[in-house]
Amino acid sequence: MDNKRNFYRVQITIGMRVIVMGRDIPPVEACSHFEDTEALILKRKMQALRQTCNEHLRDIPAEFDAISLALHGLQQQFDTLAAAYLKDTDTYHTVKVSLSEGGVGWRQREPLPLGEYVALKLDLDEFKNHCMYGKIQNCQRENDDYYIGVAFKDLEEHELQSIARFVLQADAEQRRLRRTTL
Repeated sequence: MDNKRNFYRVQITIGMRVIVMGRDIPPVEACSHFEDTEALILKRKMQALRQTCNEHLRDIPAEFDAISLALHGLQQQFDTLAAAYLKDTDTYHTVKVSLSEGGVGWRQREPLPLGEYVALKLDLDEFKNHCMYGKIQNCQRENDDYYIGVAFKDLEEHELQSIARFVLQADAEQRRLRRTTL
């Protein structure tokens, strides 16, 4: 019997940073390998404010839906401005990846050593990023590039669920867009 689980996979462009760690996972959290820039500190504060605002918006009684909708609209405007600012100030670069809750793959110019661990930072949307370790499972030459495949290692359940939710939402959005363009 094959216990290998099938994951939903989506082709998408995200922000990503990669640091090769070697043959062992260091005894520190993956996020500790990435510098905290002023933009990242602001990003964390915006995440906390966004979560608090969402909690308060849920507490508004149904008879005040118009107020709740107006406040939600203002929150979206602030989120849009903050996201634009953060992309301009952070060392943010994007790459097209194949992403699932089990791992990530991408193309790049340089090969990476099979079996080594990497620290990954994935920016899945303007206010959510995930730091984790992964192991390089694939490094295959394709024309002038290499296809790198990394399997996530020791993800916490909330990280796994967040990535799975992101992949499913991105897949649903891509399907919706394909239907509207046909």
